Amino acid sequence: MLAALLVTAMLQDRDLPLKIEEGGFCTGMAWMTVEPSAQYSFDRGPDFRVFRYSDGNGDWWGVYSGHAAQVSNGKRKRLFKRHGVRVDAMTVDGEFRGYLASDRSGSQNHFFSSRFKNDREDIAFFDKVDFGPHGQEKCERHRPR
Repeated sequence: MLAALLVTAMLQDRDLPLKIEEGGFCTGMAWMTVEPSAQYSFDRGPDFRVFRYSDGNGDWWGVYSGHAAQVSNGKRKRLFKRHGVRVDAMTVDGEFRGYLASDRSGSQNHFFSSRFKNDREDIAFFDKVDFGPHGQEKCERHRPR
């Protein structure tokens, strides 16, 4: 019975519209600058959120925000470290599954996208992700509640 209630609760908050403020939104750990004219949504679970973008033509990306990303136990290869946040390419069962950002507190952002190819060019995606103090200030003003 409890499992059925949990599933029902998780499915209640799917594909909610995501409000873009100051040209972006808080991923939980960082401020992400986005095109305000595009369509964004998010799913809310009991202890996580998943933010999504899709252009309708096959280009999509998403960001998981929580403490237990599905890729957490995968094989890691460091992409970069910035402002105390480590970003690793994640491979699970030999398959590339995106990038996991994690900090000392245990917070995680899992970035996944049709754009990612698991190469150094993927780092350009993170030009719009601010893990630093300026991004944290914006998150404090607009953090999802």
